Amino acid sequence: MPFIDFNRLRYYVQPYALLRWLNLDLTRIVGREWRGACPFHVDQDDRERCFAVDLRHGRFFCHWCNAYGDMCDLYARMRGGSSYQAAIEICRHFGVEPPLRY
Repeated sequence: MPFIDFNRLRYYVQPYALLRWLNLDLTRIVGREWRGACPFHVDQDDRERCFAVDLRHGRFFCHWCNAYGDMCDLYARMRGGSSYQAAIEICRHFGVEPPLRY
């Protein structure tokens, strides 16, 4: 089975486009991070800006639950499944060939 080249995938699909597709409302900008509510919390009361995404590096981190990863990890965690499946679905949605490594 071929491997996904996640570094090349980050080049083909911009993190901001993926965040919009996932309907994440990240509106507060702090330095180079976009912040908003973490999609993994049920109770959002005072933790509404604990989720941060670094668009330059395509990484996310929640300062409350410590969830972290890249954009494929985010998609996989939100939709269920593996990072490999997430990469295939992301490529299909954005109309790019999955960057494969053999």
